[in-house]
Amino acid sequence: MKPLSQKILLILLSGLALSFAYTSRQYWRAVKIAGKEWKNINKKEVQDEIRKLYQSKLVKKRKFRRIYYNGFDRQRQIKSTNI
Repeated sequence: MKPLSQKILLILLSGLALSFAYTSRQYWRAVKIAGKEWKNINKKEVQDEIRKLYQSKLVKKRKFRRIYYNGFDRQRQIKSTNI
């Protein structure tokens, strides 16, 4: 399903959920869930576009490894450029 159609369906279903909300707590819970889903749709769209760039070979992947330094998590680039 395309992101635009997902967003339209989310708006319609959120309106339905808000109309059935009996208390203000239920109302705000529905609003919060709808906001999170809206962000998920945007996030998935961006991830799909990044994946397409990698598949078209316009961008090369690089490996990163995690190192722990004084309790902080940092990423460090490994010398090899391709996976």
